[in-house]
Amino acid sequence: MKNRSELFSIFQSFFHEIKTQFEISIRNLRSDNGHEYLSQSFKHFMASEGILHQTSCTYTPQQNGMAERKNRHLIETTHTLLIHGAVPSHFWGDAVFTACYLINRIPSSVLHNQVPHSILFPHDPLHPLPLKVFGSTCFVHDFSPGLDKLSPRAHKYVLGFPRSQKGYKCFSPSFNRHFISADVTFDESSFYFTHPSSSCEPPSTTIDIPVVCDPPSVPTSVPPRILLSHLQVYLLWIDHLFRFIVEDTIANHHHMTHIKCRVICLLRFQQLSLIFPLPFVKVCVLLVIIPLIMLL
Repeated sequence: MKNRSELFSIFQSFFHEIKTQFEISIRNLRSDNGHEYLSQSFKHFMASEGILHQTSCTYTPQQNGMAERKNRHLIETTHTLLIHGAVPSHFWGDAVFTACYLINRIPSSVLHNQVPHSILFPHDPLHPLPLKVFGSTCFVHDFSPGLDKLSPRAHKYVLGFPRSQKGYKCFSPSFNRHFISADVTFDESSFYFTHPSSSCEPPSTTIDIPVVCDPPSVPTSVPPRILLSHLQVYLLWIDHLFRFIVEDTIANHHHMTHIKCRVICLLRFQQLSLIFPLPFVKVCVLLVIIPLIMLL
């Protein structure tokens, strides 16, 4: 219904449908004080069919509480369907119909946990087709004649539920038309319309590559101060020993005492300890320098 003026024709169709399908006539109609319910044509129809029209008091919606609660149930379910699928609000008609379809097929506490659809149609199946997620992406197979071998065999649609046919009601925003088909492939994990939260974030074009670092080196018991080859160590020791002999000769030439020569050797020992590891120097001193000192 796009306009309230259509209410009278819709009510007439509903009245005849109830009378034909269930062989029941409407006895009472309770509504608010809307002008569409108080028109002369509406009053004349209800009088001819023997329907009593009752209106609620002004600004007293609780007098029509059953209809208000059912209307709230429909609106909240519709709101949930639209938000969950990020469906635009102008699809509210399809969402209301889907909400009504689902509510009529779930147990109701008012009916002692019975299903309304099963009470009205006890011999009909509860779901003519398997239920699918409203607003999800679906692909309708195209069997139109005249397609060549390279033409697409399916079109992308958004899912809904029809009333008059045993199929799925699909809408294509690109074609701007509805299409009802039973041969549909669904992708219920993907919604046709993008969620607002995801649309604000730009797509990431970078790829995170993990940085592989070298494992930390395990420190040894004696950290090396200078990495030298065995040949370099030998040449350095030869140089220091040569200097020691030269200084010792000069000292003897100047009639220097042995105590001063030992002091010079200790100074050399201190210089070597700054270059090489201390245990290595001690061993060299014990094996080389001390015997030379004792020979002085």
